[in-house]
Amino acid sequence: MDLVAPIRVVVVDDKPTHLFSIVNGLTLAGIPCVWHLYDVEKHQLIPSPPEGGYPHLRMLISDLNIREMVDANRDAKTLAGVLISEVIQPLVARDGGPYSLVLWTNVEAHAEEVGTHIVDRVTAEQVPPNDRRPAPLRVSTLAKGAFLPSGIDKATEDSLSAMFNETAQRSKEFRSAVRRAVSSDPRLLLVSAW
Repeated sequence: MDLVAPIRVVVVDDKPTHLFSIVNGLTLAGIPCVWHLYDVEKHQLIPSPPEGGYPHLRMLISDLNIREMVDANRDAKTLAGVLISEVIQPLVARDGGPYSLVLWTNVEAHAEEVGTHIVDRVTAEQVPPNDRRPAPLRVSTLAKGAFLPSGIDKATEDSLSAMFNETAQRSKEFRSAVRRAVSSDPRLLLVSAW
């Protein structure tokens, strides 16, 4: 028995304070979501996404520049390629339904062009069939600036990063503990399934 509704909103960012800000904002707005911190050094999502991605995903919110690329490396094609390989392929299920992609960014200049490249390339015939994903129905932009805290220092970033990493490591254990607690009472099981 699953205690929660299918995951429909997933958020990705490489900066812990940015990730915390959007996840907290969505939660307070009544929009449940799952987060993944992108580890720039290891080029991986933390926690690891489920095998095959999220089959019920309807909105993927990702930082536009998750690798913090600069200058010539920050062209639209490169940014799109990174988002496809590092975010879309691991998170979007091959047989998943329609979804939107929201590029959460401080650099809106490339967003529209990046979105066009993603839509064109994610299903391209040159892409091996196992790597293809459905194209997003819409790619839109959400400017970060208005939603980020000010005056955050490196120590705070590092502390939040450690918190996200530790939480990711304990997520399966926590989920099991919650299931055990609910399973101990048939009434709770009924209410959870309702």
